[in-house]
Amino acid sequence: MAKVHEKIRNQRNDFLNKLSYELAEKFDVIVVEDIDMQQISKLSKNGKSSHDIAFGTLRRMLEYKLEERGKILVKAPKYFPSTQLCSACDYKNEALKDLRIREYCCPSCGTFHNRDKNACSNLKKWYKNADATSVCACGDMVRLSNIRKAAIDEAGKVEKQDFSSPSLREG
Repeated sequence: MAKVHEKIRNQRNDFLNKLSYELAEKFDVIVVEDIDMQQISKLSKNGKSSHDIAFGTLRRMLEYKLEERGKILVKAPKYFPSTQLCSACDYKNEALKDLRIREYCCPSCGTFHNRDKNACSNLKKWYKNADATSVCACGDMVRLSNIRKAAIDEAGKVEKQDFSSPSLREG
């Protein structure tokens, strides 16, 4: 049993290393949500399986790989409703607290959204409009206005990423 768990752990770490390397190479700025995984596991009622995705590990790997390259990782505020806001009209849909809803139409403007792509668009908009300073994942204050101009075009590529590509699924 221990060997099976070790193999699974190694596969997960290998996948996370490949994914974080690829993202760190492609982008100058990566914006992530400051997710409380314990709260997510309570809300989704998936318990341990929601912890198995190792989001914290991925964030740590991204942080040091971006730092090595002189790039930054920025955390959006913990309570920023990236999945609840319509990226077209900014209507906040409270019904989307149910994490099982993956696709929906905005009740205000009728735009059809994939939950994750909508969150990506909202995080990109948040980054473009963020205050002059924000907290980098490493805890340092970062002056976003100094790096925003150079990175906005690169951040726009996030929407075009296909995270289901075979190179990211291997491992």
